Amino acid sequence: MRNPFFTPLNIIAIIVAIGLLTLLILEMRRRNILASLLKKSFKYTLFLIKIPPEEQPKEKTQTIKEKINVAEQLISILVNFKKPIVFEIALPEIGEEISYYAAVSQDLEESFKKHLLSFYPKAYVEKVQDYNIFNPNGFTSGVFLKQGENWMLPIKTYTELEADPINPILNAFKLKKEGEGMAIQIIISPAPKSFKSQVTKAIKNLKEGQSFKDVLGKYTFGDFAKEFASSVAPKDKSKEEVKPKVIDENTIKLLESKISKPLCAVNFRIFVSTETKERTEEVMGTLLATFDQFAAPLKNHFKAVKPSNFNKFVFNYSFRLFNNKEAMYLNTEEIASFWHFPLTVEVAPQLKWV
Repeated sequence: MRNPFFTPLNIIAIIVAIGLLTLLILEMRRRNILASLLKKSFKYTLFLIKIPPEEQPKEKTQTIKEKINVAEQLISILVNFKKPIVFEIALPEIGEEISYYAAVSQDLEESFKKHLLSFYPKAYVEKVQDYNIFNPNGFTSGVFLKQGENWMLPIKTYTELEADPINPILNAFKLKKEGEGMAIQIIISPAPKSFKSQVTKAIKNLKEGQSFKDVLGKYTFGDFAKEFASSVAPKDKSKEEVKPKVIDENTIKLLESKISKPLCAVNFRIFVSTETKERTEEVMGTLLATFDQFAAPLKNHFKAVKPSNFNKFVFNYSFRLFNNKEAMYLNTEEIASFWHFPLTVEVAPQLKWV
């Protein structure tokens, strides 16, 4: 006898109910995750950092590299906090002064200030309220930077550059007019330990004679076709020779330099907000062009990526939330190349100095 409960209509109702219950559970889970992220965000403290200007050094190039190395040492220590550290360079919508900010977890406030002052004894560190770069009646553009090549390859760093790499970046901020805002946000977190192991394994394979493309598993259809044709073509055994092992020494050195310093997972966001779309794109283009200085043949470079969900991107920026999908993997020397304090008032007159 057929059970009257299992009618087509009841079965459909059960399926719909299960579907709605699943959506409800997923939505609750999403909200819990969001609430957890926001809770962490609210537990961060924002600091304004100001440093005293120095006189123009006599031995310019050497002194510049030594000063940037101080920032590198600071970053290396802060990464050991095991919690994301946020660095920002911003020019608010109201005002004309460029400011350096840092946001740290509340339980690390004192440790952060102690380490900062140990490297910059004359620095002024002030706990401040948040700032605003967005023009309420204008147009805002935002991008994040990613590595153009495999993350194992390093970018060109300050140790290879003649001039201070922060100068052209800060110069781009000088384009700002009244009612316009700009910001760079860098969130740094320790990279998983497995990443260093990946590079170590790649170096081992390269020393055994594998090509870098083989090590990364980057086979194209053309490569496959060539190998297949070679494997099926008749071979003249009399002409067969044992090919000598070719060691890619240059790439080995690059990878060794990558893991010689602490590895970090990095989110790098850039925002520009002005009165018009054309003006915003002009300023954004100028600012992005300053990062071309870190590109070099056989090394890595930065590429700008527009977020697929701009509202979520702005949300993550505003609450200083790390997004794994935006992550780059850089060592502390690479990070210090684009985040450090300028040396003199001459190169950054609009900066908030002590």
